[in-house]
Amino acid sequence: MKKPTVVGVVGCGYWGPNLVRNFKALPNCVLRAMCDSSEVRLKHMRSLYSDVEGVTDFGHMLNGVGLDAVVIA
Repeated sequence: MKKPTVVGVVGCGYWGPNLVRNFKALPNCVLRAMCDSSEVRLKHMRSLYSDVEGVTDFGHMLNGVGLDAVVIA
């Protein structure tokens, strides 16, 4: 079986939540992190997806959570 692609989404404003939902639904994808400068938006997204790390530090997301791909919303 193919190794799943580990993804992070940057931006939890308008399009970000749609991307997060769609990546969570893909069978060969693991959504590992969401990044946004707004703690309020991250808190809301974490309430919906508690298994996904929410960060405000873009650098940490790029270098600290082991992603294969990053999608910018």
